Amino acid sequence: KSMEGAEDEHEVYDVTLNYITSGCYPVGATKQDKCIIRKRSKQYRVQDGQLYRVIRETSKSVDIGGKSIGGDALCLYIKDAKTRRQIFDGCHIGPAGNHEGRDRTLMKIAQKYFWPGLTKEVKNWGKHCYYLICVYSFRFLCVLIRCNFVITVKGLIKKEV
Repeated sequence: KSMEGAEDEHEVYDVTLNYITSGCYPVGATKQDKCIIRKRSKQYRVQDGQLYRVIRETSKSVDIGGKSIGGDALCLYIKDAKTRRQIFDGCHIGPAGNHEGRDRTLMKIAQKYFWPGLTKEVKNWGKHCYYLICVYSFRFLCVLIRCNFVITVKGLIKKEV
């Protein structure tokens, strides 16, 4: 199976981790596969057996003799779907029980963690947050009341003023 079309993120994780730690390619890797693996591995680092995505932060780096020093942030690669959801819940629901918005939640997660499709998953989970559904339903209800609508069993009825 070619790495170029590798859709299985777990396979990409395992191959990248193996290459960085041992310098070995998977059995049957083509020349093109090896090139992709080498290129991808430059985006990652291994610490304590864990794979981290290297995020270049030029704002925190110091330029010494034309080289950028110390500006990289390491974001832990999260492989497990259950752990991803726990991280989302922990970052989305603040310490006071308030629910952070999508962008703030995404920013909090991306400061420490990485996984393929992170932005898409956070947006999707945010859409299904029961708290937000309740808040928007309540706001809609308030608009209806302000506009003199009454909710009945048969539907909405405009009140005569």
